[in-house]
Amino acid sequence: IDILTDLKERWANIPEDNDPKLLTFIQILREQTLSEPTRKIVAFSQFADTVEYLGRKLEEANLPVFAYTSAKASRGNKQTIAANFDAGLKTEAQENKYQILIATDAISEGLPERNPLSLYFSSSCTETG
Repeated sequence: IDILTDLKERWANIPEDNDPKLLTFIQILREQTLSEPTRKIVAFSQFADTVEYLGRKLEEANLPVFAYTSAKASRGNKQTIAANFDAGLKTEAQENKYQILIATDAISEGLPERNPLSLYFSSSCTETG
């Protein structure tokens, strides 16, 4: 028990911004959104809490992100996603409020399949190199 208590206390003292994967992800997204401002980026995670975490952190980094999980499955949110990420929509129906979509596989429910992904990241990726 003492070991676990000590581990919990040390874990709580780690600064939240000490997340090298997140910092690298933000850097990649910034570079991509600056170099190709019309490109849409879609990233998937298996876990809803990861999507919520990334959505919050990317918003804090002032990136144009929309986070979507089954908890946010509403007609309005699906319309927002379609308007911002479905290249098959007529030009006048398209919006450009969001450039990055972070989602779980809940996104596949009821959305068109004609839209290919621009980018795929797995939350289980580890740093290499």
